[in-house]
Amino acid sequence: MGSLSSFAKYLVDYFFLPLKALAVKTPQPTPASSQSKTPETAIGTPQRVSNLRQACLIRDRHRCVITRKFDAQEAQKRYKRDRRNIKDDDGLSLLPERDAMAYLEVAHIIPHSLMSVTGEGEWRLTDTKQMAYQILKMFNPDAIHLINGVDIDRPMNALTLTHDLHKLFGNFEIAFSPVGSQPHTYTIDYLESDRMGRIERLPITVTLYLTPDRSIDPPSPQLLKIHHAIGRILHMSAAGDYIDDILYNIEGMESGQVMPNGSTRLDDYVRFRLGGDVNVCILENYLSCYHVLEPC
Repeated sequence: MGSLSSFAKYLVDYFFLPLKALAVKTPQPTPASSQSKTPETAIGTPQRVSNLRQACLIRDRHRCVITRKFDAQEAQKRYKRDRRNIKDDDGLSLLPERDAMAYLEVAHIIPHSLMSVTGEGEWRLTDTKQMAYQILKMFNPDAIHLINGVDIDRPMNALTLTHDLHKLFGNFEIAFSPVGSQPHTYTIDYLESDRMGRIERLPITVTLYLTPDRSIDPPSPQLLKIHHAIGRILHMSAAGDYIDDILYNIEGMESGQVMPNGSTRLDDYVRFRLGGDVNVCILENYLSCYHVLEPC
């Protein structure tokens, strides 16, 4: 039992905590200009993520993949150009939707901030991120190559969502479940069915948009499956609530709020900021022993 408790603590400290903290930090740049570089050649995070946002908007037809709300920023640009002849990407009038639009964001499936780039342009991982990456690799060794280096900012690792749904998705509170063998079709639902803040009416089943020439990759089913698995573990183990409490305390400490009664969790803060070294082989043995890993 002591070994199992230690393993659970390792997972929280070195995987779920940093992953959940990183998941809500997707940068939101303005769309790239028509002369900007492609996602494959862009240099530097702002340009790369800006190109990612543009690619996702094109692929997803400037609509949230869940609610199908049209992007308000793109609608305003088209209205100034076309006035009452304004149309969506399918050639249909947008006028009936003018009161049901939203400002859309690019949401990473696996957090963008998991990868970091140095001032010299070299990719590196801090100790904490390295541990999170190694444990993530255990979920699906065949899928992890999809997010190596700059690949983490490719369309296969991103969705177009409203701000509210981006927050829920990034916090692993909603997830995509594949529907049978139907390609790119998912049921989206809250992982906690009995929740108060039901910002959108879920569940809902959607088929994701694809570009006609398949020039922009659709969201990866493998990465969405990993996201779903992480969300289920966080919810069923109650680790999600525990981590939210830690992150809330960390936010307070960063704003200078340290309670004089000793209730502030300084140990969590220091461990979270400094990271640490944990033997990956030990974690792999734990995962195998407790059947967290599927047989290779």
